[in-house]
Amino acid sequence: EKMRINKCRNISGNFMELTDFPHLKELDLHDTAVTGDTRIISVDDFPVLERLSLPRNVRGGRGYEFRHVPEVPVFMQTINAL
Repeated sequence: EKMRINKCRNISGNFMELTDFPHLKELDLHDTAVTGDTRIISVDDFPVLERLSLPRNVRGGRGYEFRHVPEVPVFMQTINAL
């Protein structure tokens, strides 16, 4: 399953609310008003997610795109240590 909602500033809420969709393979929320914090993502949150694109409103989002959920915590630790 893919969810692409981009360039729609009227869409808001916390992206972590979408963890209720365990079959989600692609999540693209670029250029929305969605918020959240990538530091709290765990592998169990999006078990089959292959692609994640978050807006700048998400802490750690900043327009980054991830190909695998396990990349997110390691990446966040790295950039927060700088």
